[in-house]
Amino acid sequence: MVNNLIITKFKTMKKLIYSLVFVIATVSANAGGGGTISSLLEKTINATLRTKSPDVTCDYQSGSQTIRLFRNGVAATCPTKACPTPGLAGTFNYDEYHFKNTSSFPICLTVNFTTGACGTNVHSMVYLGDFNPALLTNTDCGPGFLGDIGSSTTQPYSVEIPACTDFSIVNNNTASASTCSYSFRLTSATANAQVACAGTECIKTLTLGGSPVPTMTQWGLFLFGLIVLTLGVVAVFNMSRRSNSVKS
Repeated sequence: MVNNLIITKFKTMKKLIYSLVFVIATVSANAGGGGTISSLLEKTINATLRTKSPDVTCDYQSGSQTIRLFRNGVAATCPTKACPTPGLAGTFNYDEYHFKNTSSFPICLTVNFTTGACGTNVHSMVYLGDFNPALLTNTDCGPGFLGDIGSSTTQPYSVEIPACTDFSIVNNNTASASTCSYSFRLTSATANAQVACAGTECIKTLTLGGSPVPTMTQWGLFLFGLIVLTLGVVAVFNMSRRSNSVKS
């Protein structure tokens, strides 16, 4: 009776130790140093000009501009596209959504743009940092211009975003000031790319000789696991000794 009880406790302790080791190993492998950053890649953002989309919480601004980019029919591809000129004068609405490449490396970002109800009365482009419509001229797309969709049609275009850098998706009218609807979705073919709202902390990966260095969180969990494992081994050893004492 006593032996059976000790054996049962021994088996229970072994299972508990194995479970703890598995959980600690799993958490350590997935832990990060600065917490989890939710990526906005693959998220469809449905929008209406001059109204912030409810699909994203990133900083947003809208207004009107008096010059728009020329649509030369060439969709941007990574890394960048030259400014299409000449610009055209008029009164146009625009939306600006602020994002950030939170990766520790440059990414090739693709804007999958859908014209929606706007039809040909909408154009999409990407700027580093903030967009300032007052700086657009007939011969200059303004500071930070990376590329545009090229034409008012449903299609993707791509630009390179530097590591840990804010950027803006700008969408504006092409014919007249309208509050029509459109949508876009950000994707990237760059492995492990992360995109979040502007102002988000960047993901920092330390390397040593090309190999990732464990974060403080991972080291802490590893040491905690060793302590638990050591205590478990001691407990099993003591129970084993007691079992031998009872038998003798």
